[in-house]
Amino acid sequence: MNNINRGGSAASADHERQATTAASRVPLYRMFAFADRTDGALMAVGAASAVANGMAQPLMTFIFGDVIDAFGSAADSPEDVLHKVTKVGLCIHLLSTFFGGFIVAFVRGWLLALVMLSSIPPVAVAGAIVSRMMTKLSSRMQAKYGEAGDIVEKTIGTIRTVVSFNGEKQAITTYNKFIRKAYESARREGAVSGLGVDVD
Repeated sequence: MNNINRGGSAASADHERQATTAASRVPLYRMFAFADRTDGALMAVGAASAVANGMAQPLMTFIFGDVIDAFGSAADSPEDVLHKVTKVGLCIHLLSTFFGGFIVAFVRGWLLALVMLSSIPPVAVAGAIVSRMMTKLSSRMQAKYGEAGDIVEKTIGTIRTVVSFNGEKQAITTYNKFIRKAYESARREGAVSGLGVDVD
């Protein structure tokens, strides 16, 4: 008889425990019943950040794959590899700055951010023009430095022939001509760079 009473009390206790657990469970949507607009915005930003963080790792595998391919390619010189790696890091930095700036601006002051958004097209156009000019001037400067270096290399490689024909002055004059052109390109690149900073 005592065993029957004990079994009944244990079953009753388990039943009460299950009823209490079921009563304490709350549906997921009830968690947001007392949330205001600020809470909703913060939760939306948090969710978007979580999605971006989750997508970052798979995307980084592709980026690291490209970096490894660049290092493993026998056709690329060390300068090309360094340029590719630097370009990858610069792209990541600029994209993070771009999207992060938008998120912070709209969270902190969406009205002012909306007004400032109208200035992006002219700044982008000016930046593209300055970037194209900088690329052309930099390429021209590097080409002139390369030509000056070729003059030095050829002169040193055939120094006996140059000396025997008294060609030292002509080699120096040619070298100075290319260096002067490279210097002019560097000055123009500096001027364009300063103009670009003023425009931005």
